[in-house]
Amino acid sequence: MPGPDATSIFVNGGGTFPLGTTTVTCTAGSTNETFTVTVRDTTGPVITAPNVGPIQATGAMTAVNFAPSATDLVDGSRAVSCDKLSGSTFPVGETTVTCTSKDSRNNESTKTFTVTVIDTTGPAITAPNVAAVEATGAMTAVTFTAPTATDLVDGSRPVSCTKNSGDTFPVGETTVTCTSKDSRNNESTKTFTVTVIDTTGPAITAPNVAAVEATGAMTAVNFAPSATDLVDGSRAVSCDKLSGSTFPVGETTVTCTSKDSRNNESTKTFTVTVIDTTGPAITAPNVAAVEATALMTAVTFAPTATDLVDGSRAVSCDKLSGSTFPVGETTVTCTSKDSRNNESTKTFTVTVIDTTGPAITAPNVAAVEATGAMTAVNFAPSATDLVDGSRAVSCDKLSGSTFPVGETTVTCTSKDSRNNESTKTFTVTVIDTTGPAITAPNVAAVEATGAMTAVTFTAPTATDLVDGSRPVSCTKNSGDTFPVGETTVTCTSKDSRNNESTKTFTVTVIDTTGPAITAPNVAAVEATGAMTAVNFAPSATDLVDGSRAVSCDKLSGSTFPVGETTVTCTSKDSRNNESTKTFTVTVIDTTGPAITAPNVAAVEATALMTAVTFAPTATDLVDGSRAVSCDKLSGSTFPVGETTVTCTSTDSRNNTSTKTFTVTVNFKFNGFFQPVDMDGVWNKAKAGSAIPVKFNLGDVKGATATEIFAATPKAVVVNCSTTVTQSIEETVTANTSGLQWDGTQYIYVWKTDSTMTGKCARFEVLLKDGSIARTALFTFTK
Repeated sequence: MPGPDATSIFVNGGGTFPLGTTTVTCTAGSTNETFTVTVRDTTGPVITAPNVGPIQATGAMTAVNFAPSATDLVDGSRAVSCDKLSGSTFPVGETTVTCTSKDSRNNESTKTFTVTVIDTTGPAITAPNVAAVEATGAMTAVTFTAPTATDLVDGSRPVSCTKNSGDTFPVGETTVTCTSKDSRNNESTKTFTVTVIDTTGPAITAPNVAAVEATGAMTAVNFAPSATDLVDGSRAVSCDKLSGSTFPVGETTVTCTSKDSRNNESTKTFTVTVIDTTGPAITAPNVAAVEATALMTAVTFAPTATDLVDGSRAVSCDKLSGSTFPVGETTVTCTSKDSRNNESTKTFTVTVIDTTGPAITAPNVAAVEATGAMTAVNFAPSATDLVDGSRAVSCDKLSGSTFPVGETTVTCTSKDSRNNESTKTFTVTVIDTTGPAITAPNVAAVEATGAMTAVTFTAPTATDLVDGSRPVSCTKNSGDTFPVGETTVTCTSKDSRNNESTKTFTVTVIDTTGPAITAPNVAAVEATGAMTAVNFAPSATDLVDGSRAVSCDKLSGSTFPVGETTVTCTSKDSRNNESTKTFTVTVIDTTGPAITAPNVAAVEATALMTAVTFAPTATDLVDGSRAVSCDKLSGSTFPVGETTVTCTSTDSRNNTSTKTFTVTVNFKFNGFFQPVDMDGVWNKAKAGSAIPVKFNLGDVKGATATEIFAATPKAVVVNCSTTVTQSIEETVTANTSGLQWDGTQYIYVWKTDSTMTGKCARFEVLLKDGSIARTALFTFTK
């Protein structure tokens, strides 16, 4: 790289020269020739002016920052000096800034740029904050502080507004708009609000309503309130009770409201008085003659009273409804008052008569179970007269008499002291409701022989107290089949009166035998890992339940270690009888480790034998990672070309695997050196001449032809316009022509045939690394 006092110039070989004059010497064979190269610097630095965008003015003078730079071809970055410093203040408008820079050889450059300060901002207007003003009329005069304006450049500026202090404003909010311009005609606008409010409601005049006599519980009353608003004049009035509405007795406060057009509301109250001076109207009951129920008979009645105002009112009588009255006529006097103590009086008559004989209470004789053809029955009828009290009773059958099976009617009579007679009958019933007594067998539990089991037992019998031995019918008979468990057998028997008896007994079939388990015959399984999944399917069959589920201590699909593992299976029937069976799962390992051969990239030869490192690995399905042994160790040296490496690995069960991979060592061939060109370039040579073919093979030095070449270098005659091979071929023996190592490069001398004049050939070299042939194209002249 050139220093600060030099510049790079590409000349043929691409050398660089410092400033000043440099002598260059060229040699061709035994001839030397010199020339001079002079490098001068007459160019000043290149100044890069800043691109300063328009700057908004912050005052009469505005500070502006900028950063010009300069770069010299020789010196690199150089200082820049301007007639205005960065951060200086500039007036509104365009100002030209001139900058200069010199290099170390005093070459000076100048560059100008423009700083533009613009003013597009109008004055700042300060508007007054006007408090709300209460309206004094349709239009209200409002005063406020005059708004002001200040411009960043011009200072104080006049303000013009759409409304001025002291002007009149309507009720509501009025927006006042103010404007101000600076000397550059930049205009600003500001608004503020003047609010005129109306918060006073209308004045309400309440009516003076005289006291009104009640015409009912609610009495209609008329009235006419009015309202006047200071602004709106007469306004409607709304009251919580309308004129003509009904009012209760007493004083009722009526509340009236009125709103103006701005919803200001006023409230006023007045009193409506309804009076009541009339007592209730009593309606006396018309009580029909009442049959005596005793010496004194309770009589109910319901006088009523209705007041015009109160409506229904309580009535108080000198005899209460439900009081007892003697036989004959009794006068009852009733009074009623309303809620305002106005009282009314009314009388009526209660008459009690007696036309009823004694009330006979017939005994409620429960049905009596027959004890024979005739059955003695006891009973005790009684009689009570409403007036005379207890009376004697006479019946056509005496208590303790005997009665046949069935119903018998008994008739009883009784008279009171006024010879009123009563009659009452009742029924005596003798029944037979007992059925035969059944004797059921006691059946011992039976072991199940299948889903249904035949069970024999002694036939049940029945004996009726009246009929003697009776037939028995059962839901299941001896010898029938029964399911496992308890089965209730119900037996019935009837007597001649169809009285039925029922008796049950239990037949129990038990199951104490578990299912029969069939264990699977599992063939030996090849291990797939340290633990290997194995599938199997045991089954179980129960004598009663049929097929049953099987549960094993290892599930089908579970993993097993290498070797034999005992699996224990159990099965239960629906009655929890359990069976157990075992079988063996065998996992074998006959597979060697899986060897992963390294993918060894082609290695560039550092000598005829080159060290190559690699790292094969092996993993066994059971043992995991295993050691690998190869016939060539990592780091061993390999010849140029491809070498097969064989690796083996053995697991803990002595299963061995083998894997091979290839190590490739290639020469580093960068092409033929001058004077031979490659890459499709046609080299020109004289037929019969010796052509030195020069090349390097990286770090491989001093090797012989037999150590380098895979075949003798050869020339193939080709078409001069294409690479189509013709029939002529020249082969040169390496040892005869010679391969030389001159200490820095290999030189192979190709001796061409004089017969090649006017022909073309492709020279080929095939190296021992097995790679493609290296070629060069030649045309031959005489």
